[in-house]
Amino acid sequence: NSLSLAFYLEGIFQTHSSIIILYSFSFLFISRVNAQSRKLEISMGYKYLIPIYKPAENNFSTTRLKEKFYNRNGYEVQLISSYKINSKIAIGIGFGLQEQKYYYTLANLLTPDDIINGTTSSIESDFSIATVSIPLSLRYFPAANKRFGLVLDIGYYRKIKFSEEITLSGNLAVDRPSSYSTTTQTKDHNVVISFGPKFEVPMFNNKIFIAFNPSYQVWLVKNTALFFGTPFNFSSINANMGIGFSF
Repeated sequence: NSLSLAFYLEGIFQTHSSIIILYSFSFLFISRVNAQSRKLEISMGYKYLIPIYKPAENNFSTTRLKEKFYNRNGYEVQLISSYKINSKIAIGIGFGLQEQKYYYTLANLLTPDDIINGTTSSIESDFSIATVSIPLSLRYFPAANKRFGLVLDIGYYRKIKFSEEITLSGNLAVDRPSSYSTTTQTKDHNVVISFGPKFEVPMFNNKIFIAFNPSYQVWLVKNTALFFGTPFNFSSINANMGIGFSF
């Protein structure tokens, strides 16, 4: 109802007031820029995800536990409106949607039955995180033709969906099949930094352009793998391609 929505919006403002203020000032600043220096760009991209973590290693009898995250794939869609400050520098703000997929394993676990039988158990987790983002973008184009530049993005990410499929093997699946509802604790909010080159190919008297932006991205707020409390965060190699319009 409307009262619940009001309390929800109030909670967002109280928790993230500094972020809201930052973006409000950004909108006020870019709204004063000459309309002739604006660009609107929509892009889609592929993400090759690289987890960053230090695995837990513990000796259980003669068995060494093995904890590992695997590289997976993801995607990203972004809409960015950018504004030139001068002939070489532009700033932008936008909206994005992302999905990141990960695979996590914990092998060589020992239950009481494993110790008796001389076997091991394992946990496998296939999970994905969907987020919406509000990126702030700084763009530097050193050459006069503006076909090559460098882009630094700082984005606020909000988790909107988390899904996980867990597979237990060995005696763990027999002894405690319902004991593990999740293997990870992922933050609802994150700050993400990405950096990379940008290539633009103008067409139709510079009114339309095709853009390609490879980048490296890092999530700054760490998450937790719950079994041993292992901290981890995400990084990715991105390849975004899009179409833009100059005004």
